[in-house]
Amino acid sequence: MVKGNSDVRELMICLLAVLGLGTAASAGAGDVVLFDGGAVAAGRIVLPPAPSASQRYAAEEYAAYMKKMTGGDVSVVGADASGGRTKPGSVVLVTADPSENLGEDGFTLRSRGDVLEIRGSRVRGCLYGVYELLERFGGCRWYASDFEVVPKLSRLVVPENLDVTERPAFAMRQAWWYDVKTNPLFAAKLRLNGFNATDVPVPEEIGGDTFRFGAGLENSHTLFKLMPHQKYFKEH
Repeated sequence: MVKGNSDVRELMICLLAVLGLGTAASAGAGDVVLFDGGAVAAGRIVLPPAPSASQRYAAEEYAAYMKKMTGGDVSVVGADASGGRTKPGSVVLVTADPSENLGEDGFTLRSRGDVLEIRGSRVRGCLYGVYELLERFGGCRWYASDFEVVPKLSRLVVPENLDVTERPAFAMRQAWWYDVKTNPLFAAKLRLNGFNATDVPVPEEIGGDTFRFGAGLENSHTLFKLMPHQKYFKEH
């Protein structure tokens, strides 16, 4: 599925073909099969206990993009719906323990037998993990708020030995680009979390309005906040 200007669309499709992007991996023995031959293997993503708004949104995004890619329906279920046994091919969201040192935005993608586990914080970690899964193994690409590439897949798998952890080098990440500054949900797909100098509300689904989203010191022009002239100018 491609949205946007038709000329740009054709150019991007050709470029993706040359680069070999947007192609799902083929399955090997023991790999976790998330989709196969017209039917989602498990058809579910499992929420952690007492999920946050961001974790719920992560599950909804996974289900929505699986529908776009495969045509299959994925159900979002609570942890208590597994009956003690998670179905093969399920994606399981796990709230990471602080000892895992993932912070607010880090995540781990890990194969656990015949299921895929995404570990991350209640803030943005699980959401970023879902987007990494969709990018790395589904071939999804988000180039602008109105231009995305979502391949049509007949098979979607992840390796049986998958164990990937990512932690951002910078706590705040921002591109001074109008599209991401004014479209927080698009920026979240790019794992950008800085929205200062804008009046755009940042929804709880992508972590809410913390200091990294503009409620604090921003990233420059900070002297008036650190030393407000109303308090210090007359005396100094």
